[in-house]
Parts: sequence; C-alpha cells; structure tokens
Amino acid sequence: MPTDDKNRFRKTYSFFRNPPVYASGGGGGGGGGSSEQYWYSTTNDSIYTTGSVIIRGDETGLDSPYDVGTDVFFFVSGSIEATDPNENRVSVFGGDLVVSGTFLLESDYLEITGTLVVTEGVSGSITKLADGTSYLIAGSNITIVSQSNGSVRISSAGGGSSSLTLQFLAGKIASTAPSSSMESIGMDYINTSLLPGSPTYTFSAILATTAGTTAYMDLYDYNGIFGGSPGPISGSVLTGSNQSYTYLTADVTTAMTSPSGNGIIEARIWCDPTGSNLNAICKSARLMIT
Repeated sequence: MPTDDKNRFRKTYSFFRNPPVYASGGGGGGGGGSSEQYWYSTTNDSIYTTGSVIIRGDETGLDSPYDVGTDVFFFVSGSIEATDPNENRVSVFGGDLVVSGTFLLESDYLEITGTLVVTEGVSGSITKLADGTSYLIAGSNITIVSQSNGSVRISSAGGGSSSLTLQFLAGKIASTAPSSSMESIGMDYINTSLLPGSPTYTFSAILATTAGTTAYMDLYDYNGIFGGSPGPISGSVLTGSNQSYTYLTADVTTAMTSPSGNGIIEARIWCDPTGSNLNAICKSARLMIT
C-alpha cells in the first residue's frame, strides 16, 4: 500500500480506537512517532484537531482548507445546485449549528424553510425584492426613503386630506316652546388628541321654517374644548327664514380657540318669534372636521 494511503488509513483507523490515541501527520503512525500530531482522541467517541480540516467530494486541487482561503480552517464542499442530480452533494448538519463569529453568505440567496428569529435586530438593506424593486411602493402624496442604516422612512408629501364628520341627525321645535328656548337635536363626544394638526371646522344644517319665523342653529361646547369655556361656540349660529328647506353652512375655524382635551358638544335649534303655528325644522346638522 502506498505511503499516503497508509497514512490516511492510520488516521481514519485511529478515530475508532479507545483513547488516548494519536494520529500523526507524518508516516510514523500511532502515538509513538516524533512528528507533529494533528488528530487527537482523548475522550471516548470524540476526536479533535489543532489544525485545519477539509471535507470534500471529488474536487481536484483541494487537499487543504488553505486552498479555499488563507484564513479558512474548516471547509465542507457540496452544492444543492449541481446540474446532474446523481452528483448532487448536500452538506447536512443534523443538530444545531452555532456560529460564534460573523456569518457571511457569498451565494446568491439564503433559503430558510422554518421561522427566522433575529434577537439583536436586522441591519443592512431589507427593502428590495428579488427583481431589485422596493417591497414598499409609495401611494399618492406618500414618500418612502430607505435610510443608510437599512431603516425605512415613510412620510406624507402633502396635498392629501382626510375628514371626520359628527352627525347630529334632525329635530323640530314647535310654537308651544317658550321664546328663545333651545331643542337639542343631538350630542357627540370628541377627543381632540385624535384630530389632525391644523384642522378646519365647518358646521352645516338643512333648515326650514313656517311663515313669519326664523330658525336658528348653534353648537354648544359643554366642556370648553373649542370655545374656551362651556357655552355656545361663537360663529356657529346658522340662521334660516324660509318655508322650503335651505342648506346652510358656517366656517367656525376662526371662531374656535386651540382645541385641547375632550368632551361633549351639542347641536341645538330654536325659533323666533314664537306664536301660533310657528315652528322650525332641522335636517342633517353636522360638524365636519377636515
């Protein structure tokens, strides 16, 4: 048997003998040689080496990890992308694989069939799909910018708007009501912390009256969240004196102080003067916040 084959056999055979067993790097064999020793088996069913290791298939020109890189100490060949299924080589780690240093992927992709758990966060670009396009697409008036650290900033480009409508339904006040008395047609609770930064407020209603009377509508701020103190919101009065229904609006933004807190507002209707067969009717009173 050639000397090289004897050495390979001696080293392999030494793995299965009871400790302590040494497989030398030269041709002396066993543990009695004076040449440098690479493989050690000092514990049952275990081996270790102080040198580098290469596990390869039939690749030519590879007989040391240093053939792969000057700082490579352990190299395993094999590829799941072999063109011939009969030559397909897969490196399998049946248990847990722990990498104490940096894990560097030099292939085109990494496939994980289970769940990926990252305990210390993710850095680098995570914003691209396989075709190079972003996985986030900006809509109307939206800007998406990838930061240098891999994070993504999504911001509004302006020009868009949203609105909130508080609906107060409808109501009627009849001539039997005392002069200047108010009839509530609905209340709503509002939390101003949920409103946009600089909203505009528009109060509107559909009013109709009998001949000879005038209908009035207003908003009453029970908690002083708009008007500064509990009471009618200045500028919120709608006035109508028409026997047919008329749509009326009032811009009350400038009449309000800076909203703060939350509370109840109420829409009210009354008519003037009062008298026989005089009444006022309101339909669809609402406060629009845009």
